[in-house]
Amino acid sequence: MERWFTGAWAGNEQLADQIFDDRFSNNGVVVGPAGPKRNIRNRLTGFPDLASVAEELVPLAIFGIEIPPPIPECPQKVSDTS
Repeated sequence: MERWFTGAWAGNEQLADQIFDDRFSNNGVVVGPAGPKRNIRNRLTGFPDLASVAEELVPLAIFGIEIPPPIPECPQKVSDTS
């Protein structure tokens, strides 16, 4: 996630192809990597000077959120956020 927020949000939208699967969905709608790329472009259009810094990464388990294992056929990509 740090790579996403420090790299992609700085304008490297090609990271979306490496991180998000074609089956990635947002609010139940399959958007693939094109959805996050669109979000990057919109963010940079509205806030071109805004920078993101990951100061601390907190494991979701402390909030009682269970993280499912990666999908075997594409373990480095996210396939669903809903």
